[in-house]
Amino acid sequence: MTTEKNNSKSRIICIGLFVVYAVLTLIGALRHEIWFDEAQAWTIARDNDIGGIFKQLRYEGHPPLWYMILFVVSRLGFSCNIMPLISWFFTGLAAAIVMFKSPFSLVTKSLLIFSGGFLFFNSVMSRTYCLINIFLVLIAMLFHKRKEHPVIFGILVALLANTHVFVSGFIGAMGLIMFHDIYCDWKTNTAKKNVLNLTGLAIAGIGVLMLIIP
Repeated sequence: MTTEKNNSKSRIICIGLFVVYAVLTLIGALRHEIWFDEAQAWTIARDNDIGGIFKQLRYEGHPPLWYMILFVVSRLGFSCNIMPLISWFFTGLAAAIVMFKSPFSLVTKSLLIFSGGFLFFNSVMSRTYCLINIFLVLIAMLFHKRKEHPVIFGILVALLANTHVFVSGFIGAMGLIMFHDIYCDWKTNTAKKNVLNLTGLAIAGIGVLMLIIP
């Protein structure tokens, strides 16, 4: 009974902290003025087709995923003022996973979501960084079950690879882990399981190519 009360109390505190976080970052996002480099990403996505975006990326230094999201949003008729809300949404989703799904203590969860990255740099500023948080926490959630869902894991790694070049080291480490899993379990796995593992690795590899080629 005491354990149930403690769990209920902890959950209420988590909900309260998350609501405070969501409101603070929403206020910041709504008041954020679009900076020059943020507007440049929007105009590239708005004024080009898919091929044109990829041609332009050789001069930008960022992978294509953020531009693809802006491409879709701009085609839906939104103005560039929607950009901070996109960052707020993805970072808020990552914060929700941290608060309600992670195994950390309440103090650690609070320190994470009220850190500079979650509170401003990724949630208010309209840049690709907002995508890093969400894919990192999803990969962390799936990591211990990656062998059960190798294709999904490969998709997440591929998506993370297309957020920013500075995640390259982490992506390389994930690729080595996936290769190690395939090598160690090859003889004991079924043929179907080996095909799924190779598919997941191939998808992650395609994600890396999409990072490199532009």
